[in-house]
Amino acid sequence: AALNAERLARKEAAELVGAKTGGVKPLLVCPLSKSHEKPAPLAELMRSQGCVGVRSALSDDTAEEVLAYINALSDQAKAEVTEGRVDFGARFGGVNCRGRGVFGARQDLWLPVEAVPVAKALREVASEERLGPLLRELVGPGALLHEVSCLVSDPGAPRQCVHADTIVLPSPQFPNASMEPLYTFFVALQDVEDDMGHTVFLPRTHTPRAHEIWNGPQRQKEMFISVNDATQSNLDLGDVAIFDSRLLHCGRENSSDKRRVLFYFTVSAQHDWPLPNGKHGSNSIRAEDRGKWTLRDFGLDEAVAEGDPASKSRRDVLAGVAAAMLGGARELAEPRAASAAAAPTAAAQLSVLELEAAKANIVDALVERQYYLTGDLPKELVAPGAHFIDPTTDVVGWEKYTSAVASLFDPAASKFDLLDAYVVPEQNAVFAEWRLEGEIRLPWGRARIQPYLGTTLYSIDEQGRIARQFEEWNISGAEAFLSCLPGWDRLGIGTPPAPPAEDILAARA
Repeated sequence: AALNAERLARKEAAELVGAKTGGVKPLLVCPLSKSHEKPAPLAELMRSQGCVGVRSALSDDTAEEVLAYINALSDQAKAEVTEGRVDFGARFGGVNCRGRGVFGARQDLWLPVEAVPVAKALREVASEERLGPLLRELVGPGALLHEVSCLVSDPGAPRQCVHADTIVLPSPQFPNASMEPLYTFFVALQDVEDDMGHTVFLPRTHTPRAHEIWNGPQRQKEMFISVNDATQSNLDLGDVAIFDSRLLHCGRENSSDKRRVLFYFTVSAQHDWPLPNGKHGSNSIRAEDRGKWTLRDFGLDEAVAEGDPASKSRRDVLAGVAAAMLGGARELAEPRAASAAAAPTAAAQLSVLELEAAKANIVDALVERQYYLTGDLPKELVAPGAHFIDPTTDVVGWEKYTSAVASLFDPAASKFDLLDAYVVPEQNAVFAEWRLEGEIRLPWGRARIQPYLGTTLYSIDEQGRIARQFEEWNISGAEAFLSCLPGWDRLGIGTPPAPPAEDILAARA
């Protein structure tokens, strides 16, 4: 079974993960300062995407202290198990694609919470100077520590199969069980070089629909992997990758000559896993620590009333999420390398009235002129050299863009609905949410593209014109293409079609 799992993992790496979405991209990583300034948008991004990174969650000194402790504990625990003084299951957890031998080259080594370096790390991570504001927003001070452990990947550790740590509840097998999200925090205890084995995540696969597809036939599962976006953690010392335990992910192989160690903990606002004996749950914690510790025990307290991030409106949250998701906004994100879709040089700060006027022009073009379907975007609304970017298009100039749109959709057989639009003054921008479905013209004939959701961030220049239009969809470009193929809808894979606009708006009312 272990050999088959390793073979499957190699196949996933070579043929499936990132295969139809442009390869594996870096995980979105937020500077620590932005997690303090904008914890609500970052928490919302975490909930929607299922994974995000934060720099410097742990100081270098504390990370190195924990690493030294783990290396010593690893030797001690292996000796205890080998000599028969404790059972393997009292010190180590089961792990996907461990490798050969009792301990293999990859171990899930459980850490005693009251050990000085472990408790110190938890207090530091939960502090206001580190992840306290985000933890408060995401789960609250009363959240239980469901796991406190570390992942050790020694040289030669094989790549893991794509997997989720917990199941979605309720589920077809357990329709009466429910569980609040469990969030796992992987903290790097050294700079993780490319050959040491980054963690790969498949964003947005922590949903009931994703797990329904994932638990289907193997061919369906493989297609699902190939059309989903893939990101990898790329962590430096003290950085953290945070993910929903239901998210599909895997550890890459360690082909280096160095040990990679991740300190990790898992928290949830819900204390009790609803299935008996921890079945399908997160269980990597020592018996003496199970059910015992909350974040409040490590110094996390309630939010102060004034300026409480939890009081942010939905619009504030969405603006922050847009800033993190859309490549040019850069309010939350700080990628390692400059994106090819970088935002234009900032214009002079526009007044809210000027931005509202730009928004009115954009809304008119979207709703009355339906320019997403017709290409009828008035030229006077667009700055010379404007940049238009979406998952399948990257063009400069009004003429190229409008010509491409006009030749793509059949407006009579298509539908565009604007769901919301508002100004983002700190970015000189207008943000729009929308839904689109329709019939497109392809070289071999016409095809129907499934309903999907999108957002657009419009960067506005000093004269109130569109300098940059940056779109993000809830489906990948590859999936948009595949949905046009005959019979795709009958396969039951990929992102489900977006609900009607009326239902979306009614749910928000």
